[in-house]
Parts: sequence; C-alpha cells; structure tokens
Amino acid sequence: ACGQAEPSGGRQVVVTGIGLVTPFGAGREISWSAIRAGRSAVDWFESDESGGPRWAGASAPAELLASAEPVVTMAVTAAREALAYADLSDISEYGGCVIGTSKLGLRSFARAVGQDEGLPHEFWPNTAARAVASEWNLRGPVLCPVAACATGLVSLIRGADLIRSGECDVVLA
Repeated sequence: ACGQAEPSGGRQVVVTGIGLVTPFGAGREISWSAIRAGRSAVDWFESDESGGPRWAGASAPAELLASAEPVVTMAVTAAREALAYADLSDISEYGGCVIGTSKLGLRSFARAVGQDEGLPHEFWPNTAARAVASEWNLRGPVLCPVAACATGLVSLIRGADLIRSGECDVVLA
C-alpha cells in the first residue's frame, strides 16, 4: 500500500500492489483463476498413518514447502510479487513492514525439541516480518501483530495506520 497526503491533513491509503501465496500456489493470477473457477483448496488429511481421525484443511503450495521455513518463503514471495505489481523498487528509505503470523518456525521448533540450546530465533512469530524487512532493507517500522484468525486483517489495518499517520509512505502488509 502507498500513502499520499489528503487536503484534510490526513493521508489517503491506496493498495498499489498485490502478492498472494495461497494453497492454490504462488501468485495472484493462479489463486484468482482457481477462485473464479469455483475450485476449493480444502482437502481431507489423515491425523496419522494408523488411521486416526481425518481433518479438513489446506496445505501450503508444494513448491514452497521444501524451504527451511515455508512461512518466511511465502512472505518474501508475496512481498516480491506485490512490489513488482506496484512497480516499486527501492522502498528502503520510507518503507515499513507489518506481517503477522501466528504459527511460525515449526520446523525450527521441531529441530530444537530435546536440545538444550533454547528456541532458535527462527521460531518467533516476527521471523517473516524480519525477513521481508531485511530483503528490502526497510528502515521504517517492522511489526508483527498476532491475532489468531484475524492476524492478516489486523496487519492490513496497522499498515494503513502507519501510512495515515505519516510514519511510512509505503508499507508491505
């Protein structure tokens, strides 16, 4: 999203780029095509190999699950697409980042279980926001709200607030 001063003294917030990573795949066109075709990304999963209870859900795109921390890869991938779509390149001077996650670093957590070295920094929810801020050398605020199922919406609202207040000209949310 980008901001621009309004005559009233506040700032108007405009979404200028969209990047998506959904269970359909990486990219807004892939996801939008699947949604328009009425496809569902929800599937049935087995709890374990012994025939435990089944549960419904959606998985991350297979091409991103191979990374060390898929949620970080997904955040960077979506941010890259959004910036390209917005035709923005260098936002380091005036850019901020608000990327919330509620379950991050589960692979790092699994590796740390049973070891006395404590939790690795990749386990913390702010890892995706830190990775995006580092990738584009953002010098504005880097925030990570955690609000369960509302985390994405809270991130967008907080990003818009940073623009309205004048703290940032551009926010990746």
